[in-house]
Amino acid sequence: MQPKYIRISELASTPTRLGRLPVSGATVWRWVKLGIFPSPVSLGPGTTAWSVESIEQWEATHSVAGAEPAAPAPTRSLPKREAPVLPPAASAELPPPKRGRGRPRKILPAAAAA
Repeated sequence: MQPKYIRISELASTPTRLGRLPVSGATVWRWVKLGIFPSPVSLGPGTTAWSVESIEQWEATHSVAGAEPAAPAPTRSLPKREAPVLPPAASAELPPPKRGRGRPRKILPAAAAA
């Protein structure tokens, strides 16, 4: 009996389709590179696949397969920062804001605007 193989498209999940593992194809390849996941076998030029047996052995020792997505971490509200309040004497010493920077606006004649 010939061994059965599974391709990356059946193994990894996408936003629209759930695969055998709840991770993306990029994560599977990263795991292979790090030695966490079994290496695929080459079935031909540009075709790689994993034996179903090696995937089942890996799933038996890891809890990723069939796992529900983790719940989002609870958000912690940060205290709101208040604007600094300057004393009255210090605010009187501030120069007025500068105006007139940048390119002047074009003023259209009244006939052209209508």
